[in-house]
Amino acid sequence: MMDAHKKIKSALRRELKYDRVDLIDDVMHRLTNITALCGEVTHSIKMQKRMGRLLLRDNPTIIAPACPDYSHMEGKYTFRSLGKGIPLLAQVHCQFLKSIADYLPDARIIIALADHEADDALLCDAVGVSHKTFRALSQRASPKRIHMFRNLVGLHVL
Repeated sequence: MMDAHKKIKSALRRELKYDRVDLIDDVMHRLTNITALCGEVTHSIKMQKRMGRLLLRDNPTIIAPACPDYSHMEGKYTFRSLGKGIPLLAQVHCQFLKSIADYLPDARIIIALADHEADDALLCDAVGVSHKTFRALSQRASPKRIHMFRNLVGLHVL
């Protein structure tokens, strides 16, 4: 039975259709370093293969979803209101995303602000706003919010 490293290399060779296999060793090296940044969730063979395929691209795109700016206290969501600032989840992930951007300077990293949660009546009730107001607060980033993200880590916001 092949060890994990060999399985990942084999999958990447197949992805390249055995063309440009000279890229594999570099991708495996970068994959090891990125895994160290990402933590435990990336240690599975399935995730390693996904990340390896992403690294085979010239300019990979990494999309990091973020919840709306729910109220929070001491690093935990309280869901009492909905703000216009940088969401807690995005704040937590910004340093990690900055590390990835530093390591993969050609990567396009996008923070995608979710607005589908506006369709959840319970969440609207919890934060005390109407469906319409919730969607307006959580839809595409305002120029002010985009400016806040750029100042924080220099990442693109959708």
